Amino acid sequence: MLELIYPQWPAPTRVRAASTTRHGGVSKPPYDSLNMGTQVDDDPKDVERNRMIVTQSLNCPDPLWLKQTHSNTVYHDNGQTPSEPPVADAAITTHPNRALAVLTGDCVPILFAHHTGEAIAAIHAGWRGLANNIIEHTLNELPGNPSDYIAWIGPCISEQAYEIGPECQRALCEAEPAFANAIVEKESGLYANLPKMAMTKLTLMRVQHSVCCNLCTFQDPRFFSYRRMGKHSGRMASLIWLSES
Repeated sequence: MLELIYPQWPAPTRVRAASTTRHGGVSKPPYDSLNMGTQVDDDPKDVERNRMIVTQSLNCPDPLWLKQTHSNTVYHDNGQTPSEPPVADAAITTHPNRALAVLTGDCVPILFAHHTGEAIAAIHAGWRGLANNIIEHTLNELPGNPSDYIAWIGPCISEQAYEIGPECQRALCEAEPAFANAIVEKESGLYANLPKMAMTKLTLMRVQHSVCCNLCTFQDPRFFSYRRMGKHSGRMASLIWLSES
């Protein structure tokens, strides 16, 4: 049975959004069953079917799928379907005939909506994306001001499960000193709170309203998790689109 996560946020009624779980698709183990990612070794036909199941259930327009590389590149959708997935880790659009999609398997999906519903964005943010200022890049390229937007942070890995090394800590804190407050040192090592870092950056950018769903992909078996499952982990999709009215 298809199971989806819907943002609980004060978005305009024409803004629609959802995030998938691993339930309700056709992929076979170990990608069972709603793997949305083509970059893993799942059967491409199964992934195509999974994507169709989700888009038909949500009655959303054709999604723009990205080739994600942990960059800070933002793709501006012009309403036309590119011949190949754009190499980017964020996308923005003002067109009602396009859904934006990001794939995650522990990284942070962030969705943005203008408070009047005139523009939306989707971000894939791992620690590299956060260190490379993907949030700032996206907000600065959206129409209007960051204070015009609301944000939703979808399912991602939690601090309890995300151990990092000192090099990662250094890169994050050099990029944003306030990120130090989201890194905890325990006897077993350093642990990073990626959603807290995202919330910190959204606050510093003066985003109007931010909501975190507080669902951990590592601890919750409803989700794929690269840290828990390794190279055979599937991917969830977070989608956002504008309805015609």
